[in-house]
Amino acid sequence: MTDLPEVMPLLQKNVDANQAVWRSCGGKVSTQVLQWGSEIQDWKTPDVLVLADCVYYMESVEPLVNTLCCLTDDNTEVIISQEERDTEKQRIVWKVFRDMLQSHFEVMNVLEKELHPDFCSVDIVVLRAVKRPHFNKVHLI
Repeated sequence: MTDLPEVMPLLQKNVDANQAVWRSCGGKVSTQVLQWGSEIQDWKTPDVLVLADCVYYMESVEPLVNTLCCLTDDNTEVIISQEERDTEKQRIVWKVFRDMLQSHFEVMNVLEKELHPDFCSVDIVVLRAVKRPHFNKVHLI
């Protein structure tokens, strides 16, 4: 799990509080600082990359998409969950993000019937994305 430096103590506290859950699922969790748009070195390409409610500022859209391009290859599945916001500004930011994402990734909407009924809502969008093969060597701009 990643976040900005100032948020890491809270993120680590939540990870520690849920260690039994991670272990019961056969998984493990670690935390690391990641600032979108910064240089990425020594990262193992993940099999799955999950984003939860990360798109809300226009200034963060390009750094986020560039970071996704750097962290993934065409074997990485990206899952994005985002609350649809009510304001015009937020709708514009979401559209710009989707357009930019689709220029680098094949993007599919996850249908509500594919989601667990306890964990879906009409105002939450879930996307699955896989990088387009010709974008595997993208570097930060």
